[in-house]
Amino acid sequence: MATTIQVVNTVGNVAWTTDKVKFSTTLSNVTFQVSAVQLTYNQSNGTPANATMTTPVGNLYANAIAVPGNSVQTYYVGAGNYLNILTGAGGFTAEAVGTASSATAAVNGISPS
Repeated sequence: MATTIQVVNTVGNVAWTTDKVKFSTTLSNVTFQVSAVQLTYNQSNGTPANATMTTPVGNLYANAIAVPGNSVQTYYVGAGNYLNILTGAGGFTAEAVGTASSATAAVNGISPS
């Protein structure tokens, strides 16, 4: 069975499926930000519950990241967060790399390997 790889090549805000993104750029820089989402919360009775994966809680990085033109760079996004690609006029590819387990390890109580 073939594995579907998440690939984006347009400006936009996309729910990300793995822990990292690999940008391959051509002539122009690409800028992006990661919108972190709430994965779990405590209900009024104190019981933990899963959030709807759509509740943004802020940006992961203090400032937007600029990926240089003519380069290949890998950055942390975190599965379930939103990759917000702000600019990319000269052409680029953003590809999901890695697994989802290491991005959600703290939430799921898994030790990343």
